[in-house]
Amino acid sequence: MVTMIGIDLASRQFNLYQWPDPTRFWNRVLGRVGTVPTVTELQSGSLTAPQRDPVYVEKVIEGEIRKTGAAAAGVLLGFVVFATYWVVAGPGGFGVLKLRGWTRHAWAAFFITGIAFTAIAWGGATLIRPKRVDVTHRSYLIHVYGQPVQRSRSWMTILLPWYGDATIAVGERDDDRSVADLVTSWEPPYDGATEGGYPDAQGYVIDTRRQDELTVPTRSTVKQFVADWCGPPRWSMPRPTGEPMNDRGESFLAFETDPSSKSLVTGTLVHDLPGPIRELRIVVNEGQAMIDAVNPDQIFDTSSFSGDASFEWDPGTPLNLASFTVAEKKSEARFDGWLRQTLQRATRGEGARQADERMIMLPFLGITPLPAQGGTLFSNATAVGLTSLTHGIELSAHLTQPCVIILGVVETDVSPTPI
Repeated sequence: MVTMIGIDLASRQFNLYQWPDPTRFWNRVLGRVGTVPTVTELQSGSLTAPQRDPVYVEKVIEGEIRKTGAAAAGVLLGFVVFATYWVVAGPGGFGVLKLRGWTRHAWAAFFITGIAFTAIAWGGATLIRPKRVDVTHRSYLIHVYGQPVQRSRSWMTILLPWYGDATIAVGERDDDRSVADLVTSWEPPYDGATEGGYPDAQGYVIDTRRQDELTVPTRSTVKQFVADWCGPPRWSMPRPTGEPMNDRGESFLAFETDPSSKSLVTGTLVHDLPGPIRELRIVVNEGQAMIDAVNPDQIFDTSSFSGDASFEWDPGTPLNLASFTVAEKKSEARFDGWLRQTLQRATRGEGARQADERMIMLPFLGITPLPAQGGTLFSNATAVGLTSLTHGIELSAHLTQPCVIILGVVETDVSPTPI
C-alpha cells in the first residue's frame, strides 16, 4: 500500500498563512530535525549564522582499520640487525681482534661478518614476511525484522602479500541478481585537521558492468576499500521469542499499555549472531510527538536504554525487554539526549568507548540537535556532527513510525559482507 500526500501549492490560503510549515511538516515526513527559516525571516535579513563546532564523527573508521602495527616486527628486526652488525663489524669486532693480536685479519673478518649479517637479514625478512591475505574491517549490518534481505557496508584494509594484481569481489557471484553490489577503493576524507598519508596514485580499470569486483595492482602492502552488499540474510539477527504470541503462534513485541508500569516494551528477544553483542542500546520509538508551537523540533517520542559497560548479550540468551526498557524518569532516557551527550564527548575526545559510540550514533546524525538560527559572534558554538561515508544507511527515517531498534557491536573474525 502506498500513501500519497498532495498539497495544492497554488492555494491562496496556503500562501497567506505560509503553509505548510516546513519545520513541522517535512521533518516529520523525512525523519529529520532542524528549524527552517520562514519567508518573513529571510526577507527581513535579521538572521545570523549560528556558531558551529564541526565534529567529523566518521574519522574513527580510518583509525579502527588502520594497520599501524603491521610493520613493527620488520622495523624492529632491521634496527636490531643493523645495531648488532655495526657493533660486530665495527669497534666491537676490531677490539676483539686487537685483544687477540689478529688485527691483520680485520678485512677477512669484516667480509665474513657482512656475509653473515646479510644472510640473517634476508632470512629474517623472509620468515616474518606475511604469507596470507589479512583483512581488517569495520562494518554496518542492517536488517529489518521480517524482511528477507540484509545489507551491509564495510570499510576494509586488506593486506595483499604478493606482487602483481589482485581482484577484490563482493557478493555471491550471481549474475541473475537484481541488486548490484559495489566495491571500490577508499581513502579517509581529508578535513584539513589531519595529516594526509601517501596517496594511491595508481590508475584503476573498473568494468562498469561488474561493479562488484575490482582488480588492483599489488606491491605486497595494504590497500583500503569500501564495499556495499545486499542479499539474503547471512547472520541470524535479534528476533522475538516466547510470549506474547499471536493467533498464528508467532512471537512479537508490544508497547506496554499499563499506565502504572515503568516498562515501555513487553516481549523477549534472542539472537544467534557469531558473537556476543556489547555496547547494546535499544531504541524505543512510541511514535511522533504532538505538534508543539513552543518546541517545533520536539518530533519524536523516542527513548533509549543500555546496560552497564561490562554487559554483553550472548547468543541464544533471551533478553526480557520488560526489565530492560524500564524508565524511572522518561526524560532521562530520551534518545536525543544521548545523541547530544555522545556528540559532546566526541568533541572533547573523551571516553574509552568513543569509537563504538560514534559508530552507533552515525546512522542517526539526521536527528542530532542542530544550533538555532541567530546568535552573535560571541555565542557558544554548538557541536554539529558531519559525515560523508554513511549516506544511504541512515536509520532516522524509521523513527517516523513506532518501532524498536536494536543497536550494538559484535567482534568476530567473520565479516557480514561476503568478500
